[in-house]
Amino acid sequence: MGFSSPLPSTPDNSAAFALSAAQRGIWFAQQLAGDTPVSIAQYVELTGPIDADLLADAARRAGREFGTGYLRLIEIDELPWQLVDTSLDDRTRTVDLSGAPDPEAAAQTWMRAEYTAPLDLTRDRLCTMAMLRLGPDRWYWYSRFHHILLDGVGALTMLQRTSEIYNATVTGQEVPPGKAEPLQRIVEADAAYRNSDKLQADRDYWREHLTGLPEPANLGRRTGAVDAHPRLLSGALPESTAALLDSLTAARSTSPAPVVVAAFAAYVGAMTGAGEIVLSLPVSGRTTATLRRSGGMVANVVPLRLRLSPTATVGDLLGATQGELTAALRRQRYRQEDIFRDLGWAMDEVAGFGPTVNLMLADTRIRLGGVTGQLHVLTSGMIDDLFVNVYPGTGGEPTHIDFQANPNRYDEPELAALHARFLEFLHRFLAGGADQPRAPRDAGGAQARGAGPPAPGAGRARPPTHARIKPARA
Repeated sequence: MGFSSPLPSTPDNSAAFALSAAQRGIWFAQQLAGDTPVSIAQYVELTGPIDADLLADAARRAGREFGTGYLRLIEIDELPWQLVDTSLDDRTRTVDLSGAPDPEAAAQTWMRAEYTAPLDLTRDRLCTMAMLRLGPDRWYWYSRFHHILLDGVGALTMLQRTSEIYNATVTGQEVPPGKAEPLQRIVEADAAYRNSDKLQADRDYWREHLTGLPEPANLGRRTGAVDAHPRLLSGALPESTAALLDSLTAARSTSPAPVVVAAFAAYVGAMTGAGEIVLSLPVSGRTTATLRRSGGMVANVVPLRLRLSPTATVGDLLGATQGELTAALRRQRYRQEDIFRDLGWAMDEVAGFGPTVNLMLADTRIRLGGVTGQLHVLTSGMIDDLFVNVYPGTGGEPTHIDFQANPNRYDEPELAALHARFLEFLHRFLAGGADQPRAPRDAGGAQARGAGPPAPGAGRARPPTHARIKPARA
């Protein structure tokens, strides 16, 4: 199925500008990934009356405001550059799947074929949008961006701006002015940081903080190459666990995010026997108002280093986790690739700091007129091991915890067992309250379910040489 759209003739290179540090990291990651595209793919599930043509027009306008929708890459003297080319094909495809025996399954198959199709960074259109019709007033609004164009926060911001334009137009109101900064400004802000005293201070912090860093933890029973098409297991917290989480967060005046991070670190420690756990934390890197309202690729990944003292209480671990999160977020612009380099880790041999916990703190509901759609992320790049997405409950909905796993390391029963054991572990972690003498020290009866702990040597092994750096996502 030929999804890629070849670009028109060579553009005017005089408008080209450099890539940011984050984009250069993605360029490098794509070279290593070969034919596997390092992309963000997502869809908004819509049920209700939608004007598909009006939505396509709103998306085109938002794409022009952000620049991302018309960004292309070129090579000058064998180095990558970028430019905004408004002559690019910006049509939104409409695909009618309503006649399929199972329209939802047909839509999932179509989307997977689209976002897994190989892309040439300098020859193909790096973003696309489609309206998949599943039936009367039933749509999947699909979009795919190569990660070198846009990160997860930027993609959500663009969707929200599109909905703002759509809602104003459909009600006959004036569209509020756009606030996105030109992409050149994003690159300039990155360059200013990289030439500042702030970068040196961040470097000094990470070098000191990561001295003696332990080997990355690994919950898998085997190794395997990174993959862009993870297995996914999604689930809401049981009501009893959600009530315990609400109670503890209220008592500690905190959000669910640091609680779940602390519990997951304790869970990894219980599974591996490690007394110190390092997690990978995707961050937005958007520390200014200018960055927060704009597109571009800014996201990063930083480490969270947590020591699991056998005498610490749950409250102690929560406090340490909150402190670690705060310190990491203050220094989130210092690139993962730079940390690897400072640690002496070869970038083509290291997959990450450890299992990833992604805190999805933004509201992912998209409102279009009287219809409220839910955003679903299909892929956000390469995954080396285990990726935990935490969706705190909004609008009365419960907190969701999704596990994404590298299919080369985990089969479906293994992923299901890990997810179920963590939910059980989280319940026991919360049940004792903050003064519980210590976090649970076992992982919830793995042996009884036949899954077993990680194989000997799998718990804390440095990734093999075929494991490659994963792009940041946030």
